[in-house]
Amino acid sequence: GPGRPGRRGGPGNRRVLYRSKLTARRRDQFGFQADGPFLIPGLYDGRNKTFFFFSEEVRRIIRGQADAAATVPTAAQRGLNGGPFDLSSLLGAPITSGGAPVLVTDTNGNTIQVRQNQVFRPSDNRAYAGNIIPRSDVDPRSIALLGAVPLPNSPTNPNGFTFSQVGIQNTRQETIRIDHIFNDKHSLFGRYTHDLSETAEPLGLFGVGLPGVQNSETRVPGQVVAISHTALLSPTMVNEATFNFSSNLIASEVVGRSRRSDYPGASAITEIFPENNNDVVPRINGVGFGLGGSGSTLTLLGATQGFGIAYKNYLVRDVVTWTKGNHTLKFGGEMSFEKKGENGSNNTQGTFTFSATQSQGFSSGTTAIGTTGLSFGSFLLGRASTYDEAERDVVLNLRFGRREFFAQDTWKVRSNL
Repeated sequence: GPGRPGRRGGPGNRRVLYRSKLTARRRDQFGFQADGPFLIPGLYDGRNKTFFFFSEEVRRIIRGQADAAATVPTAAQRGLNGGPFDLSSLLGAPITSGGAPVLVTDTNGNTIQVRQNQVFRPSDNRAYAGNIIPRSDVDPRSIALLGAVPLPNSPTNPNGFTFSQVGIQNTRQETIRIDHIFNDKHSLFGRYTHDLSETAEPLGLFGVGLPGVQNSETRVPGQVVAISHTALLSPTMVNEATFNFSSNLIASEVVGRSRRSDYPGASAITEIFPENNNDVVPRINGVGFGLGGSGSTLTLLGATQGFGIAYKNYLVRDVVTWTKGNHTLKFGGEMSFEKKGENGSNNTQGTFTFSATQSQGFSSGTTAIGTTGLSFGSFLLGRASTYDEAERDVVLNLRFGRREFFAQDTWKVRSNL
């Protein structure tokens, strides 16, 4: 049969899921079809009684997507190369109360005027001198998770990171059909269709997060089978019996660097419940660099547990058509059975939320000093404001059937109308 090749665009690589510049688009499309009588030389001659049809179509698309942006800590703020965690660039204006400066003691024993975003040592309520946290005070589990965060690359924003995503979409479909005529009264038809969609999502199914972490790959295979037998029971009566089967699967798997094993030290993060099927790192919410912890950066660090949705449908139908005078009678029925299984991708890896409250200072021992503290500082100190975790990834299994019967009469005023 005739081929349908097509190709345009530049080079691409399926495993490259993000690049620093917008990538080119590539599209490959090809397929073919063949049909005719079914022949096996020396064994079977299906001319005039057995016919086949086959087609295949394949598409492969690599598409550069619009730039995405994230807010990330600088090399100094993340204590790169084993140094302290320098948050001095995040200090805001000096704080006053009633026109007088608010004074506190820093970790060097000096009396200083406290400033906005000042991070305090929880053990003794002293402000970190220069807003620099020694590495010995930083939670090693936080250091481990920072391995998922890239360094900034923006020329104008010290905490900005910009990247271009590359989306992958590959599809294919094959169809085969057989028609067979037994005799003047009986014929059989069968068709099988298989299709497959494969996609790569640079930031996971929901398109939010950090490059290289939430990456997922999704496979959606489907199958359809249809078989029908037509019998001429008499010159005025025809029976058609049909069987249909269809199924599809949506299977999304996390393939990015989102597992605890990807970050040495992350395995020390404890969980309440044992289930974490993909060993995914916990989600981190609310970590920011601005006043009061605004300017979120590590939101949705971590990934989903992946999705799996499986569906199957079985259907049997029989219809009798009887022509009698001016009446065309049809009656019959069908039975179907369907089943579906789907997991909830519940948050069994846990979610930590951080705020500035856990690293703020206090005056007179119990009165909080407003606008002090920093959610990123709380993250570094390992002091979360909330934590939640699902006990298990719930799987829903549905089963349902259907039965229908019908009768129909089409009456014509005159038989030749």
